[in-house]
Amino acid sequence: MMEKLQLINRIKSILNDSNCKLEKDSDGSILLYQGVYPEDCISLIHEPQNDRYIIYEIHRDRKKVIAEVKDAEAAIYTVIAYKSKYDDPTNNRNVIRIRDYMELGEEKKAWAIIEECFEESLYSIGHEEHLKVSLIKEEDKVSVKFEGEYLVQDVAINRGYIVLYNYCEKLHFISLFYNELQRKINCDISFEKISKFYILGHL
Repeated sequence: MMEKLQLINRIKSILNDSNCKLEKDSDGSILLYQGVYPEDCISLIHEPQNDRYIIYEIHRDRKKVIAEVKDAEAAIYTVIAYKSKYDDPTNNRNVIRIRDYMELGEEKKAWAIIEECFEESLYSIGHEEHLKVSLIKEEDKVSVKFEGEYLVQDVAINRGYIVLYNYCEKLHFISLFYNELQRKINCDISFEKISKFYILGHL
């Protein structure tokens, strides 16, 4: 079992971000936030009596459980993966271009943006593939799935393309993030787990 100071130092060493603050709260939890104490932060608390770590998202006085894990290392990487959501670089300019092309009936031009931005290792069309964002056409509607779960279901193709783009962006980002972790340390949580948490919100 890691002590709180060890947890804080471990997270700090992985993030290596001077703008990211970590401190112990009065209730014994560890808080992670950007800059001066904000309204939004992530809280990690260890419950030794239940042998579990609970990670919360806090917005003002509202607290939401985002994960419960048994292992300290899993807790650390869950916190880091969730923190990276605040850094999510989704490119709104391309989303606007896709939407505009679709509204003009220029589906090929909209699709060309997706092909230019992402490698085929990130997405699949027509069927589901492991660790890919999958666009599935069903008559005049589409669904987008990841690891067996719907990101959207039975929506218009315009929205389906935008959802596909956004989640490919997220998957690309978390892939780079994970590779950077592997470069810095020997990360012992799998890419499958960290990507599922980042995309779906659970392990």
